[in-house]
Amino acid sequence: MKYSSKEEKEVESLSNNNSITVPELSVIEVAKALGLVVESNNDDDKGDDDDDSNNNNLSNYVYIDCRSEEEQATGIVPGSRNMPYPHNGDDEMIDPEEWLEDLVYELFDDPTVEDKDMPIFVGCKKGQRSLMACEVLIQAGYTNVTNVQGGMLAWYRADLPMAPFTG
Repeated sequence: MKYSSKEEKEVESLSNNNSITVPELSVIEVAKALGLVVESNNDDDKGDDDDDSNNNNLSNYVYIDCRSEEEQATGIVPGSRNMPYPHNGDDEMIDPEEWLEDLVYELFDDPTVEDKDMPIFVGCKKGQRSLMACEVLIQAGYTNVTNVQGGMLAWYRADLPMAPFTG
């Protein structure tokens, strides 16, 4: 896989801990878990908003999108949360501790009641930045973190449901 020089720097500077194993799922499996596709024998069968059998499970799962706002302008996973990492489309790196603190405030009504067992899917454009974000979460004690294999490029290719980014 070919990465831009910025992504290569991110991998070198932020993903030096090879002892962390990060679970991964395909975009199809993530979309099914989120209730965005109807379970069927045909993976091309997507749910739609008028289908009562398609129960959106976003209350049970969190999808964190690590892409920059500029990247998200192309569309987002419905119900996802924008938490850019390790940068927001510029050369300034986001401190992992600050990102984690912002994430806690974004996810929990009462930040003192953190649910570290909450199922969290993390995606980005290709999967590398989300892998780094997963490592930060796992190091912080989150126990149910999953990287989305292939990121949004795989999501687009699978023609899965998208929502517009509203900023």
